[in-house]
Amino acid sequence: MSYASAIAHEPAPAAVALVIEDDADIREALCEVLAASGYAVLAASGGAEALRLLDAGERPGLILMDLMMPGMDGWTLLGALRAHGLAADVPIVVTSAAGVEALESARREGASATLAKPFDVSRMLRLLDRLRPRALH
Repeated sequence: MSYASAIAHEPAPAAVALVIEDDADIREALCEVLAASGYAVLAASGGAEALRLLDAGERPGLILMDLMMPGMDGWTLLGALRAHGLAADVPIVVTSAAGVEALESARREGASATLAKPFDVSRMLRLLDRLRPRALH
């Protein structure tokens, strides 16, 4: 599937996706693809910023987060998101180039799904659509 056809993909009503990624270029690219695919997008450069967004009242329906981040790493953030009253039941997709073992561990720690970097954009969009809260289908 081409990039153009991947971003032409439209989820039913705007699901809010929170992208948590410390690499600015990757974060920007993910946000652009998700926005072009019909998602309302929130972005955070790390765990502390993501938790501030939740504490300020933001309500994502999906979270796409990196595992290896400076400051609050993805492991700590994953636990905090699962413990946070506003994100306890939100589907969380963990992305990482750390390898299969790290991704399997993330699943055991509460990730709804994982994607190994680099990943195919169309595969990511299909995965997010499957995980999108049922009320939005």
